[in-house]
Amino acid sequence: MRIAVNTRLLLRDKLEGIGWFAHETLSRIVRAHPEHRFIFLFDRAYDRRFLYADNVEAVVQGPPTRHPLLYRLWFDVLLPRTLRRVKADAFLSPDGYLALRSAVPTLAVIHDLNFEHHPEDLPRAYRDFYRGQFPRYARHATRLATVSDHSRQDIVRTYGIATDRIDVVYNGVGAVFRPLTAAEQEQARQAFCGGHPYLICIGSLNPRKNIARLLQAFDRLVDRGAGELRLLIVGERMWWDGRMEEAWQGMRHRDRVVFTGRLDQERLHRALGGALALAFVSYFEGFGIPVAEAMRCGVPVVAARATSLPEVADDAAHYCDPFDVDDIARALHELVADAALRDRLGRAGIARRAVHLGARRHGPVGLVRTHAEGRGTMSRLAAQHTRGLVEAGCDEAGRGCLAGPVVAAAVILPPRVRIPGLDDSKKLSAAQREALRPLILEKALAWAVAEVGPAEIDAMNILRASFLAMHRAIAALQQRPQHLLIDGNRFIPYPGVRHTCLVQGDGRFRSIAAASILAKTHRDALMDGLHAEHPAYGWAENKGYPTPAHRVAIATHGPTVWHRRSFALLPAQGMLF
Repeated sequence: MRIAVNTRLLLRDKLEGIGWFAHETLSRIVRAHPEHRFIFLFDRAYDRRFLYADNVEAVVQGPPTRHPLLYRLWFDVLLPRTLRRVKADAFLSPDGYLALRSAVPTLAVIHDLNFEHHPEDLPRAYRDFYRGQFPRYARHATRLATVSDHSRQDIVRTYGIATDRIDVVYNGVGAVFRPLTAAEQEQARQAFCGGHPYLICIGSLNPRKNIARLLQAFDRLVDRGAGELRLLIVGERMWWDGRMEEAWQGMRHRDRVVFTGRLDQERLHRALGGALALAFVSYFEGFGIPVAEAMRCGVPVVAARATSLPEVADDAAHYCDPFDVDDIARALHELVADAALRDRLGRAGIARRAVHLGARRHGPVGLVRTHAEGRGTMSRLAAQHTRGLVEAGCDEAGRGCLAGPVVAAAVILPPRVRIPGLDDSKKLSAAQREALRPLILEKALAWAVAEVGPAEIDAMNILRASFLAMHRAIAALQQRPQHLLIDGNRFIPYPGVRHTCLVQGDGRFRSIAAASILAKTHRDALMDGLHAEHPAYGWAENKGYPTPAHRVAIATHGPTVWHRRSFALLPAQGMLF
């Protein structure tokens, strides 16, 4: 299949929220689907680093789309012609814009409807374009995706789209984000704020990010006594309005506020990882990527109790009313003053990250679904072990690897569900697993994926780490199971739920097979991301397993933070590291 993709937001050194979503998603999709040809449609000269695999070709269709008038020209006039010229079988648009005059099947990702609820936050030309066109895009799309359940429900209510036409595809987080060491944190403080502790706010400087109230709240926090605390604001000035200017000019402690502009991902990681906390008080978000990045770094979060943020952060954030300056100042003060609270939230963030909000990495949702339908049968896989009980199948991936986390999944399937081609993940190709993944997510009554990282593995041993990953996945299920089906011959009992261990259970029961596929595809995507940060080790190919080439790379370059030091990284190594 020839899949055309709107990649106009893949801009070198200028990736913002949707651009990062496109980058993280497309880099995985194209590698997971070598059987398809992807035509990336750029509106200007492109960086070849965005051509992620050999099955990607680039087409440049100018002019650059920098204004709503050019949006109309590009999408209404030029794009339909381009789709015909490249013989596209399907069109994927990560930013939601569509060619309304094209009959090509489409998947549009609509991230949020801020412009419907807060039109005053946008310049008139953009506001009118979004409010006029996006309802039409939503109705025209063959299928929609969005980045949170909050956004899905908002699209259903606002545009009248049926819930079953919309997939939730949570944002992933770049593999570069991890907790910093104490020495690295001190280096970050020196680099960004002259050695002083700081709060960090991340996001393009537009009204909905609530910068004006954050500045006022920070002023009040300093008035109450905050030592040498600073506020670091990271992001490009997008639509700096009168409210922000008034708040800035009225500040008593402007000397404590540092604006960095946009940072590349590595510098952003250092700035975030060195912060005392993330202050993310935006009053409207479709997801809130900085919150997920902070959790991955173990950095505590003050978040607005609004829109998608409680869904994303759950119990890993200290909440405030984004429209009340005093309440924002209250939440900031409580977090700054209470080291135990910061420690608890940091640990909760890491645990929340272990459930991994970026787990729903669908392929081109709905567009490759037909390629999975009809592949094989699953008549030999049993639907249930014990009739009448709500059963969750559990399996893990990555136990024998030298690098990366061990990942576990738990899945509850309806007793009569049919997912053609479902089988033990080890018997399937990567393309088959990726095609089955969205079908499992769509049809499961509940599912969850969890990780245990290398440091935890080294502290407790891989067997216990595998059980811990399963426990985390079970705890994250939205429906409590009555019976657990465990792939393998041993398990540490999960409190209050009976279990049965089943050797080669992933080839015997549907729910375990489904869990094996979710765990494997999740871990493979994670290792692909880590490969981009550490290409010398070949993780895109070996996924961290002990291949000869992987061990040669360890001998040549030494181990990374993602290697398991308690494993024999080199032959006859023992505990060398």
